[in-house]
Amino acid sequence: MLRKFASLKEPAKYGYAYDTDKAFKAFFSDKFRMFETYGDGLCQHSREWAVQVEFLADYLASLATAMLTDGELALEARFDFHAPKIKDIEFAASVIFKPEKNADGADLGYEKHRRWFSVEERKISASPAKQYDKRYQPLEPWCDGKPDAIYRMLMPEFGDGMWFYGFAEGIRDWCQEDYGKDSKRPYWYDGLPAQFLKWFGGDHKKAVELRYAYHACLEAIKCWESKAQAEAHLYNLHWDEKAADESTEAA
Repeated sequence: MLRKFASLKEPAKYGYAYDTDKAFKAFFSDKFRMFETYGDGLCQHSREWAVQVEFLADYLASLATAMLTDGELALEARFDFHAPKIKDIEFAASVIFKPEKNADGADLGYEKHRRWFSVEERKISASPAKQYDKRYQPLEPWCDGKPDAIYRMLMPEFGDGMWFYGFAEGIRDWCQEDYGKDSKRPYWYDGLPAQFLKWFGGDHKKAVELRYAYHACLEAIKCWESKAQAEAHLYNLHWDEKAADESTEAA
């Protein structure tokens, strides 16, 4: 699939493409491409290149605009948006290293009984056999149940920039969903997801723009997913077939 659409922010200069046939390795997605138009509509007047972080908000906002009128694009592009499972976040937040202390109360840097954890199985075990199980990792001092540790545990090795952002977004939402003095969830202390990821040099305005653009894509995708679900439910009624049968019997 190839779709081209204009930049919302700089329509006289850039065009964007969503191309499922590209095999280039890119930080965000090999499908996210851009090119120069020199004010000539969507005519490509330069080589194309992978969208970088500086253009991601504009690309996603432009993609969302295109998806609003293109269901096929929306239902294909949804596979570029990722979020961690709530149960995985809850488990990762529960994995907390508990070091032994000396007589002065200082941490000794090790646990009395060594333990291992598996995000895949959502289990913590003190069985020495787990050190040979590739699904398990040893609990270490960085395992403190805070957002950084949750993110580190859940992010898959194959993840790209869209995975990074989606997981940061999901963890932030979970942390803040139950925000308050009595909340047992870890405090999210790093601003917006792009700031947590240290993109844009911590620029809050750019982080806000990216969040709006990202959520615009999610909502556009939901529109078409809901439409597809509605059509499926209507199809399952089979009223057209029943009406045809009744007409045949009446004749």
